[in-house]
Amino acid sequence: MNFSSISGYVLIAAIFSSYCAYRQKRNPVIWFILGLCFDIYALIALALLPLLRKKSQAALAKNRTSSDPTTLEVTPSFSLRTTPEAMQKLWYFLDKERQTTGPMSFQLFYEQWKKGIILSDTLVWNETFSEWKTFKEAFPQQD
Repeated sequence: MNFSSISGYVLIAAIFSSYCAYRQKRNPVIWFILGLCFDIYALIALALLPLLRKKSQAALAKNRTSSDPTTLEVTPSFSLRTTPEAMQKLWYFLDKERQTTGPMSFQLFYEQWKKGIILSDTLVWNETFSEWKTFKEAFPQQD
């Protein structure tokens, strides 16, 4: 095997990588370059990417479905239980500097809690509260 046959093989792998990327609606130029650099490995990666996407989409769909729409799962052992009315309210909380953050939808409020920005002792409020409550008071866990 001589150098010209090896470079021909690499060029064919790069062209085929570019073609496969185009068919998958990916950037063919980038995949052509990856095909030149990594030849068969770029093709293997292109073959696996749709499988990984389907797997991640299935995992997301599984996380979205729940038998109880008022329960948002954080981990299998811990959940946040609330009412549909609370999910429709605008929420506020006091950050570490005691500055009011909000108004925000319940979904954004929940994401702040999930990220650890809102803790159990964080003061929270919505229009149904007469005064600020700690997060733990507003959402007593019912596990």
